[in-house]
Amino acid sequence: MAATSCKEISETKPDYQSGYYWIRGPAGPVGVYCDMEPPFEQYGGWMRVATVDMSDKHSQCPSGLVLNVTSNKRTCGRSEKFANGGCASTVFSVHNAPYKKVCGKVIGYLSKKSNGFGPSRGTPLINETYVDGISITHGHPRQHIWTFAAAGGGSITAGYHYACPCLDFSQSFTGSIPSFVGSDYFCETGNRDGVEEANAIFTDDPLWDGKGCEGTNMCCDRGGPWFCKELSKTACDDIELRICTNEWKENEDLFLEEIEMYVK
Repeated sequence: MAATSCKEISETKPDYQSGYYWIRGPAGPVGVYCDMEPPFEQYGGWMRVATVDMSDKHSQCPSGLVLNVTSNKRTCGRSEKFANGGCASTVFSVHNAPYKKVCGKVIGYLSKKSNGFGPSRGTPLINETYVDGISITHGHPRQHIWTFAAAGGGSITAGYHYACPCLDFSQSFTGSIPSFVGSDYFCETGNRDGVEEANAIFTDDPLWDGKGCEGTNMCCDRGGPWFCKELSKTACDDIELRICTNEWKENEDLFLEEIEMYVK
């Protein structure tokens, strides 16, 4: 009989290598990739639920996101349905496998200016556009896993609500981190000089890659590109990723090049 998870396979067959294995899904056995030597932890048994690398010309955007090609760079973003802002959603199945830990990374690019946690000044709920960035959740109602906030141009050393909240608080950050986010976030800008260019995507400084974040931004000390989160209790919900901004796409937008997610 197939195992219930990659963790179970790792525990019962510790000599197994990373690769595809059968686990019991809701409708019967399903093939999944089990990572026995993950890059973010010493121990294996992780099930990969998302892998997107748009630098590979054969890679496709997940359902709910659309392909964007700018300067020969392929990324995934929101459709024109979100021209006035809002959150585009995609869901990654865990095939009903139980898990208590989630690790992953998202690498993206900023277009124009975004406000980081600026939208949270109105204390929105998790279902609303609480951040200009990426929201990772599970379950119904949504439960927060991780947030990737995208700060606006020039805000790596500036205050106001464009800034990352872990900047030096002597500067005038006026945003607000929702209580459901807590400290489970990364925040970075991809447009340090604040210059706006028509339809520009700032590809020279990728967001949330753990590089090029030096300066007064103390968010750099939070690590990256990998996040790892232990949930308060075991879940078997699918993982949802949302790309969100609270203003028009022509004012602020985000495009993703890499998505990788694991559960255990």
